[in-house]
Amino acid sequence: MRNITLLVLLLSLSGCLAKQSLIKNNSYENKLKVSGNIVEIVISDLRPNTTDREIKIPLITFPGMKDEISPLLRETTNTAIKNALAVQFTENSDVNYNAVVKINKGLIGFKAFTFSEKQYTNIELEILLTDQFGNNKNYSSILLLSNKSIDASQKYTNQLFERALINAIHKCFNNKDE
Repeated sequence: MRNITLLVLLLSLSGCLAKQSLIKNNSYENKLKVSGNIVEIVISDLRPNTTDREIKIPLITFPGMKDEISPLLRETTNTAIKNALAVQFTENSDVNYNAVVKINKGLIGFKAFTFSEKQYTNIELEILLTDQFGNNKNYSSILLLSNKSIDASQKYTNQLFERALINAIHKCFNNKDE
């Protein structure tokens, strides 16, 4: 019995560490910068079925339980998007950009399995940059983040959503053809 308890504790700890690593790390972090200054950032949420309700994650789950929503953007999320975009620029140039971030898809989901629970987010976004001369640059990315654990939560799913948006912005600029 003691060995089983120890095994469950070790598995729980490793799952917690993996969860935290997923929301703290950005595997798409972009070291290259766009030469220019960002003047204005507009966030255009084009998702048709957004909701202000929280994702439903029951305290006790059974296999097959699930929920999926497109959450409204919170002020903290808008700020995170703007900050993630702003760091993509060198800010020491004569070129000024206005940016439009189009969120085409952004959902969070939860699924229960026999011995685990999966939390995930799926993001599709586009970024349109327009300089003061009317020249345009387009960027886009699709990103899916997911985590299986034994302790799914609304708070973590919301953190995963924000992390995915930040990572998707960095991924856009990693895909650039400049």
